[in-house]
Amino acid sequence: MTLNKSLAMAAAVTVAVVTILPAPASAADAGVESPTDHAAVVGHWGIGYLGSSQVSVLSGRPDESDPFPLASVDLHTLGVRYWMSSRIGLELGAAVGAGLASNSTTTGNTTKTEDSPGYMGFEVQAGLPILLTESQHLAFNVAPFVSYRRASSNLTVTTDGAAVGTKVTDQTLQAGANLTAEWQFGFIGLPELGLQASIGAQVVRHVATVSLSLNDTVVSELSSSTTRLGTSVGPGADVAGQLTGHLAAIWYFGAGH
Repeated sequence: MTLNKSLAMAAAVTVAVVTILPAPASAADAGVESPTDHAAVVGHWGIGYLGSSQVSVLSGRPDESDPFPLASVDLHTLGVRYWMSSRIGLELGAAVGAGLASNSTTTGNTTKTEDSPGYMGFEVQAGLPILLTESQHLAFNVAPFVSYRRASSNLTVTTDGAAVGTKVTDQTLQAGANLTAEWQFGFIGLPELGLQASIGAQVVRHVATVSLSLNDTVVSELSSSTTRLGTSVGPGADVAGQLTGHLAAIWYFGAGH
């Protein structure tokens, strides 16, 4: 066999071997898991809607038929979440609400303006999410939390030179825990976006106070308080959340990059 024929046969064998050898396996084919969506948001701040709650405020001018006209207004909480590690996070939220109104009545050429009750309310809450388990796009955590909200509304009416004031104060303190499922959208390239659904259990302490004053001096005060234990649905873990807050969205800045 000549040298040229030997080289040709060796080249043919090499090509055949290269052709039948399988290509190197990818990380997924080799069973190596890619980072989960939850892992992509560790160390990043997220901002989202944490649910709504209700407070009681004066709704109109007191009279003999209804000395304490009350209505409920919503406080909507925005918050931030930060995963300090893959297992432990921090969640902080706050809400502020205010209202001021007046009523005008025109009779002929005379316009009479009367103040309506104004109110000011706020809520603060803090939680400590603890990761329980995770899959590629879904994570479950339990988050102990505490929240406090307060609203104050008042109206002063001057009659025959005397200033008669009505003030309502509504306060609620909650402590409990939420079990939350967070579905992240890494499957469409957006691990920064999460959708949360929660169910919670909490102890709620509620105190409402109504006071009457004459020329800025309190002459009468009524107060009621309740303490209850219950469950609810929603990121806010409150009664309003059962109807309006069972889903919440959160966006993690800088995650996935």
